[in-house]
Amino acid sequence: VMPQRNVDGVKRIEPFPSFYRKGFLDLGMLRLRAGKRAMQGLIDEEGVRVVDAPKEWEAWGGCVWANLNRAEDVVRFEERIANIAIEDCRMH
Repeated sequence: VMPQRNVDGVKRIEPFPSFYRKGFLDLGMLRLRAGKRAMQGLIDEEGVRVVDAPKEWEAWGGCVWANLNRAEDVVRFEERIANIAIEDCRMH
């Protein structure tokens, strides 16, 4: 199950956070071996379902939709959220 959200009036697939079954590992490995690294491409696979993200997640945008592709992204994110309450995530 992959969430989608509305960004400036356009539906946008957000592969993380998502829910994956154990069986996804086989499909994921096949895709990687084929050079298909983009997670958004999974929506074309059988059994993948896209659902609207919970409305509450939009208010937490800075925490839920953080882009953590590199180690330094994770470090910055951890520093940013270390001393804030979840209510403050919308501010960042």
